[in-house]
Amino acid sequence: MADDPVYLPSRTILGRSINILEAKSYNPDNVDIINVGSRTQKNDLVVKSGSEMIGTFKSSANISASYAGVSVSAGAEYSYENSTKLDSTHGIYSYDQRNYSVYIKGQGDTYNNINQVFTNAAAELPPWNENDTAARGSYERFFRIWGTHFIKECFYGTRYQLRIESKNVSSANKERWAANAKVEFSDVFEAGAEAENEEEYKSYLQQRERQCFVLGGDRACAGALANNPADKDLFNKWVETRGAENEAITGIKVDALGEFLCGSSSADHRKLGTNLSKGPDAKQIEVQGYIWNKPTGGIIPVSVASTIACEVWPTSWKPCPTPLANTYVTRTASASHFQLGRVPESVGIGMSCGVTLTGYTQKEVTIGLWADIPSPIELRLFPHGVEGAIVIQSDPSKTWSEVTLPSLTATGVYSAV
Repeated sequence: MADDPVYLPSRTILGRSINILEAKSYNPDNVDIINVGSRTQKNDLVVKSGSEMIGTFKSSANISASYAGVSVSAGAEYSYENSTKLDSTHGIYSYDQRNYSVYIKGQGDTYNNINQVFTNAAAELPPWNENDTAARGSYERFFRIWGTHFIKECFYGTRYQLRIESKNVSSANKERWAANAKVEFSDVFEAGAEAENEEEYKSYLQQRERQCFVLGGDRACAGALANNPADKDLFNKWVETRGAENEAITGIKVDALGEFLCGSSSADHRKLGTNLSKGPDAKQIEVQGYIWNKPTGGIIPVSVASTIACEVWPTSWKPCPTPLANTYVTRTASASHFQLGRVPESVGIGMSCGVTLTGYTQKEVTIGLWADIPSPIELRLFPHGVEGAIVIQSDPSKTWSEVTLPSLTATGVYSAV
């Protein structure tokens, strides 16, 4: 490590000087360091679908920190959607050594030295109103400039972080997929696993994608291991280079700006924080798709009920053996209620009509499907820029069934109950 001082990020001007890893660092008054004693932790392989993985990360800060390197304070919305393919099966594993953490203290100089330009910009925001386009635009511009979260703690050490993913893995085959992943990385996982079906294992290797981040340790060793993450010799060689000046940031803890300001002893800060917490934590999106009903003859009233804006529109007549055929739509007072005119089943086509839902990328949405008689209904939605589709299947034994989605971008197959 160089002899020049290492300056830690800070909002203060002067601080006290300490020694870290034999290098002189300037530790500001509002920043503290904790030595956690070189704790090594191996986290077992976890296999879930993309939507399940996001739900797990959001519900458990410890799991998120262990496997994704990001820990989110309770109540602080944080999006994992952009880094996770919702329609794929994911396997995650990590092996890390945490030596110390650097964190921002909660009060004192931290709140006394908040950027005045930031607080002025926050104070100029209009009252939050989700239905006010101008107000929403003001908040979105603010968050584009200042961000939505800040890093309040960094963890230093070393980490081997692995992610494996494959498309088109059914729920029934998820356990076999996990077994094959353990075979591929048996030397690193110390699992001692062997392939039970060679053809199945070859198929797994052809379809899976893997991504490995090796943080800390000797750079050459880390680079070689990242390129060949299943090699035990490279893994062991990297492990031997950990410590001393080879530390790196292995994880962060973040908090939403609004949550942070609400923790201040200043009434002005808390007022700004409350307003920012009400602001948009997601982008508004429009998702299109279709609702389909298996033909049995006659006409059946059908309804899509949603906690967000919904519009139904007829598709053009096109006889075909797929759920994109002729539909007769009868509008009622609510745009989400309509009738599907059905033809005899012998014709072999389904009846469908288009559906447009307007909502937000990170907010839960409840969608219900209704028919005046028990009937199998399927709603398919196709979020723009996201692989896969949202498929909602009704309970054919009920006239009404509903399901709550994590968001309008959470692709996958859902059963309404």
